[in-house]
Amino acid sequence: PGNFEDGFEAFCAKHECPCQLWGCAEEDQAHSQCEIDIFIAGFTCKDWSIIGKRLGEDGLSFKAFLVMIAEVRVRRPKIVIFECTPLQPDAVIKSRLQDLYFIESLILCPSDFGWPVERSRKWTLQTTNYKL
Repeated sequence: PGNFEDGFEAFCAKHECPCQLWGCAEEDQAHSQCEIDIFIAGFTCKDWSIIGKRLGEDGLSFKAFLVMIAEVRVRRPKIVIFECTPLQPDAVIKSRLQDLYFIESLILCPSDFGWPVERSRKWTLQTTNYKL
């Protein structure tokens, strides 16, 4: 099965064996078996990217984003970090998680750190109930 179908498993560091990632393919019921403190993910950005079709929330990959949001809402990690294209609007995340998290975004590029690469990415940090 694909990543967003029932029965998909991945290695779980807590249980030291494969665990089921999603309880259900439906966004409002997606959940994992393990509690976590930090959730870090890069979601597909082709719906906002200059290279993509720029369909935003109407794009085909938006469902994968919604499943990821559902996972965060169910598991409620203390810290969440998302990575995406700088063109992804902050409101897309804030409208779905600001009731649970303080949310702040910044744009970083490898060239900011002396690397000879130009590929800016938006990093969105979310922390529970307090500012870092």
